[in-house]
Amino acid sequence: MDCNIFQANLPSAKIPLSDKIAYLLHAVEQSSNAIVITDLDGTIEYVNQKFCKLTGYSKEEVLGRNPRILKSGELPDYIYQELWRKISSGQSWQGEFHNVKKNGDLFWDFTSISVIKNEKGEIVKYLAIKDDINARKTAEENLQKTERKLQQDFILAGKIQKSLLPENINTPFFELVSFYQPYRHVSGDTFDFIANKSGKKLIGYIADVMGHGLGTALQTSGLRILCHQILTERTPLSQRIKAVNKISGSCFTEDSFAAIIAFEFDFVAMTLTYVTAGINAFLKLTNKKKCFIKAPGPFIGMIHDIDYEEHKIPISTNDVFCFMTDGITDLIEDCSFSIKTLQDLHQQISDLINHNPCKDDTTAILIKVK
Repeated sequence: MDCNIFQANLPSAKIPLSDKIAYLLHAVEQSSNAIVITDLDGTIEYVNQKFCKLTGYSKEEVLGRNPRILKSGELPDYIYQELWRKISSGQSWQGEFHNVKKNGDLFWDFTSISVIKNEKGEIVKYLAIKDDINARKTAEENLQKTERKLQQDFILAGKIQKSLLPENINTPFFELVSFYQPYRHVSGDTFDFIANKSGKKLIGYIADVMGHGLGTALQTSGLRILCHQILTERTPLSQRIKAVNKISGSCFTEDSFAAIIAFEFDFVAMTLTYVTAGINAFLKLTNKKKCFIKAPGPFIGMIHDIDYEEHKIPISTNDVFCFMTDGITDLIEDCSFSIKTLQDLHQQISDLINHNPCKDDTTAILIKVK
């Protein structure tokens, strides 16, 4: 932008040049932006009132000096080199400065520098217009601090969630390995399981609360407390799920709900009892084939009082079962697996997820019958 401060868009009818200049100088002096005019060497020839208010310097203190008196030393030299390259060739330059006031305080300004040309088109002065952006920068810094604190809270919440999960189990009757990978730091998934002292029975569940974020993680924690009765009560599994559903409203918001599948293995009777409530399928793997076992079941938290159906199937030695949330189900439906150990299967699922990133939490419980 080329500037000629003696050519203003003012009414031209019989207004003396001296009055035009007075109008223009008054406008510049009263501008809400700090304005600086320098010669071609960068020596300050004019500053307005806003400049004095912004920097703490009086006009007398800055006239004849260079704007580098405001330099804080934070910007690298190549920024200034680029600035001078542009304006000395007649181009404009814009950028942010973190400058220093007379009293040593730092402040931010957004500066636009352009050239002033005479009637011959020769560059005779430089014009800098400085916009005080200190309040905006302070707000941005506060927002960044808040975001960093929130990020720390997310990380802490995720660590707490993970610490509550049970450890893997290996008994003479079965082996269990879990997989848990939040989409972000916290997860809407959770699971739990418990084996009796002899290891002949295993009860557990896997749950997925709809949504993501800290709010969903808190609801997941509340649901985990409710689901403890799935592991501890001796009523039929379907009745336990019904009871969880009935009181789940205490830990959900109005638009929230959860999907659960609960299972109970009896390694003496060699049976698997399960109830589906939104997670309506699980994977069974044998040496011969892979199959999804599916059964419909309503979500938890959507209908206050509803019955759930209980299913029972036989199990055999070396059968492998995979109970999982939909973040994994969607990926493995068309995949084949080689089953040597549960650790191998765990690694295959992990590789599959890492090579096919999905925007969901991924959780699974892998169980091999011995």
